[in-house]
Amino acid sequence: PSSTFPYNPRDPSPTIGGGRLVLPTVEALKGPQDERPVESRGDALTFTTPVLGRDLEVTGAITLQAYVAADRTDTDLSLRLTDVYPDGRSVLLAQTIRRMRFRNGYRPADTSAIQPGQFYPVTIQLQNLATTFLKGHQLRVILSGSNFPRYDLNPNTGGPLYQPGDTLVAQISIGNNATTPSVL
Repeated sequence: PSSTFPYNPRDPSPTIGGGRLVLPTVEALKGPQDERPVESRGDALTFTTPVLGRDLEVTGAITLQAYVAADRTDTDLSLRLTDVYPDGRSVLLAQTIRRMRFRNGYRPADTSAIQPGQFYPVTIQLQNLATTFLKGHQLRVILSGSNFPRYDLNPNTGGPLYQPGDTLVAQISIGNNATTPSVL
């Protein structure tokens, strides 16, 4: 009925590549990098299409509509879209993140905690994209609880953000059945 993965703020899923990453320590890892190191960690889910039998043109905003549950009152869901080459490289095309407490918007009135174990519908939109996935390639979605240092860490406590303090490990579930369908 669902797929589950852990997110530990003390060992976050790393940022590898991207369009606007300018931190001096990772300057060499800008742009379309191979995401296999992220995918091989135990804290990411991957969903991959079959090998494409023809070219597939994608133009516009790509949206993930997911049902998300966690065992904490707040956590994050990171989304990365990759183009998987026939040689196995999984090249980053787009990435974003959604903080569960802001799932309904960013105004103070929109902010709310989640009830542990309850699934919530969440919409995550990637930036506009115009690309062609070539015949013989695959599309891949990578879901994790972080993408650091590109995005700030969520401590999973439900408390104040962007301040030093304790953190908790979260178990995050993505619904994938008729009751809690998730779709890209």
